[in-house]
Amino acid sequence: ALGKITPGEEVLAGISSTPVSDPSGGSSLTAGSREENIHDEELPPVEYPEGVFKINETRVVFARKGTSLLALAETHELPLARLLDFNDLEETDLVPRDQLIYVQRKRKKGTAEYHIVQRGETPYSISQSEGIRLESLLEYNDISFNTALKAGQKVLLQPAARSASGGSITSK
Repeated sequence: ALGKITPGEEVLAGISSTPVSDPSGGSSLTAGSREENIHDEELPPVEYPEGVFKINETRVVFARKGTSLLALAETHELPLARLLDFNDLEETDLVPRDQLIYVQRKRKKGTAEYHIVQRGETPYSISQSEGIRLESLLEYNDISFNTALKAGQKVLLQPAARSASGGSITSK
């Protein structure tokens, strides 16, 4: 790429609030996440504070679609691979949609016992909004990543209570 920029053109790297356009004139470049592959319905907007704040005692920032994940990782002194791991994102350069980005490993359980599913939520979006590891959420609810959730459904955020005999408590 060196030498292909004409004099007077500037190239800036860093955090961006807009998606990067395909130079060939095609559609915007998109970054993929595990959630993006199965979820195309937009969730209702939520207001988050500027800068770093905490959800479930875990440091998080709200990032706009198109923000450079590498720049976020560098700002928070993290390797990019760890930032991707903390957020269950596959190899990508940009934030795929306006979303919470954790700069610290999420907790294994939530602060509440359960979460009531809202229209459009996925296991991934719930894990991000509640600050709980996706693998823990899937395990507690005996579901897979691609499980479709229904509005009003209860999703456990903590391990199910065990009876004195050691088995799970179930209701009939």
